[in-house]
Amino acid sequence: MLEILRTCPKDRYRSVIQERKSEFLLEELSGLKANLVRAFKIPAPASVLEIGGGCGSLTEVLAEKSGRLVSWDSDPVRCKINEVRNGERENVTLYAGDFRDFCRKIRLNLPREQKRFDLITCIGPIQRASQFLSGEAPCREMLRELLPFLAEDGFMLILLKGIGEYRQIVGDSLLSGYRTELYEVRPDEKFPMEITGERWLSERHFGGEGSGTGDGTVPALLLIQGNRRTADTLLYAKFSGERAEKYALYTAVYEKFAADGARYVEKTALTKAAAVHVDRICTLSGKLAGMYGDSLQINRCEATEKAGTVRMEYLTGETFEEYLDRILEEQGPEACTKALIRYLDLVVPKDRETAFVMTEPFREIFGEVAGKCETLSLKTLPVSDVDLIPANVIRSGGKSTLIDYEWTFGFPIPSGFLRYRILFYYLRGGEKRQLLEEDGIYEKAGLFGQERRIFASMEDSFQRWLTKDRIPVRDLQEEFSHGCAKTGSRDRDLRVYFPGEDGAETFSEMRASDYRMKDGSFSGELKVPPGTTMIRLDPGDSPGILRIRRLTVDGRPPMLLRTNGMPVFRESEDGIIQTGPLPSGKPAYLSAIYFWEEDPNFTIRWEPEKTSSTADCHIVSFACSFTEVSRDFLTPLADLQKQREASASGIHHRKGGFLRRLTGREN
Repeated sequence: MLEILRTCPKDRYRSVIQERKSEFLLEELSGLKANLVRAFKIPAPASVLEIGGGCGSLTEVLAEKSGRLVSWDSDPVRCKINEVRNGERENVTLYAGDFRDFCRKIRLNLPREQKRFDLITCIGPIQRASQFLSGEAPCREMLRELLPFLAEDGFMLILLKGIGEYRQIVGDSLLSGYRTELYEVRPDEKFPMEITGERWLSERHFGGEGSGTGDGTVPALLLIQGNRRTADTLLYAKFSGERAEKYALYTAVYEKFAADGARYVEKTALTKAAAVHVDRICTLSGKLAGMYGDSLQINRCEATEKAGTVRMEYLTGETFEEYLDRILEEQGPEACTKALIRYLDLVVPKDRETAFVMTEPFREIFGEVAGKCETLSLKTLPVSDVDLIPANVIRSGGKSTLIDYEWTFGFPIPSGFLRYRILFYYLRGGEKRQLLEEDGIYEKAGLFGQERRIFASMEDSFQRWLTKDRIPVRDLQEEFSHGCAKTGSRDRDLRVYFPGEDGAETFSEMRASDYRMKDGSFSGELKVPPGTTMIRLDPGDSPGILRIRRLTVDGRPPMLLRTNGMPVFRESEDGIIQTGPLPSGKPAYLSAIYFWEEDPNFTIRWEPEKTSSTADCHIVSFACSFTEVSRDFLTPLADLQKQREASASGIHHRKGGFLRRLTGREN
């Protein structure tokens, strides 16, 4: 039922909708916005008051969790959309129009027992309070109107722009007698994929002391509740909604409201189709325990009363990822390499391997590359967990425990692929870890040439199978989230462009991928589609110096096809440093590129090995740092470049300050 109250003055929302129609529709109708409330425990059958129902993306989720839902929005147009989506639900009542009229109607017309709500959500209107409330502090006035509707054992969720708004509200005596919890929302409030409690952040990044909140620019959820806490508290939630529908779920960590405050982990299906996938996780623990025996413990999993939700133990201790990082920091790359090899032997035990046999389920996931596996002598485990990354194993009390084993399969999967994924995802997690790759970690793990390229192609196939036709959230953000906050001025994206379908050198934004450059640096492997023989790399937006520590394709240096800067290169790893154009068709080891123009970029090309095919992925290993500098600083180099182009010959430098400057030995 939809009831239209007195409309908001001048119908302000309608103009906003028309101005930002594409963003508005995607944000409201994508379903991702509902992640803001999904993971919070709501006692059934709860009564819910939704302030700012919009088009009903949250209304739908809240209605499924509640016995009674009252939803209000100032704009009748959006409420009409909400009515189409949720109006037939018997437990939903919709109101549109003036906020004070709505509050007055609740106070006067509802029976006494229905004037209090177990949950009140205010997702959005607090930032727009000045549009329908007057006064110097409209957000506080709105909160003052809503608090009397909150049940003694209920809680309220308010979406804030950042910590600044949080301090304004909490600093008011209006909230004395209430408990508050703060949650960061990332990447933003339109496409929330992680909800992280302040206590959770503090424990992990601040040693349990001080605030775990950011610099005030990150959107936040404020939870307000009375002292009569009856529901378990959410600490952290991560949503995997980018997967195919039958695998979409979220993982959440909770703290019990009981005196002991014990914690537990739940995995919950985001769709009805995903319930089967979630429920099967409980059956996997027994299979893995039977294979590993006492060498590796398996985190206990149990079904809950709700289909599509399983509960696991919350274990404390040091993850193997943290352990390896500590070894790397304290003892160096060689010791870390040995520790990582021991980890591989622990989670992918060679004494349990048998001959790999091709199956139809394997072909379904890995597609065309499956035929390549038949040409190799591969091994497999009786049960294969493809996500055995070090972050999923806890070290505690002299035991190692696998805490997450969602992606375990009963059909044969090459053991080498499991080892490849472990190394690939560990190495790409930090710049210092790349020292292990320089130490030959892949080769020491028994992963060479063609086999490694096949495993890279398998990973690409696995990710495509996992996501199907879903669009990554980062792409949605770039397209629709105007003014979205970045992670920091010193961070940037390395953009990699791939040629067109026909292999021609035509690059476009439609065929590009972004890789995060932390503090201007990147170190890792780039995913290159099968059949590709060239890529363009854009390391920044402004003039600057790109220093290249490593750039190889399948272990060999590529050819520099073109660049809008001055390259510095060696003909061999220890050869003479040169600047200028590379000999046509000759690979070389790039050392640096100096860019004095906007949009710095360079294009590399390579010849595939004769043993590879168009179905093989190429492994581009790249480590670099990019420093923005003024155009004036690079003017002398620009002049030399012009002279070089005029004379059509390279400029060679063997000695002097200019050489030291080029190679980074002099600032």
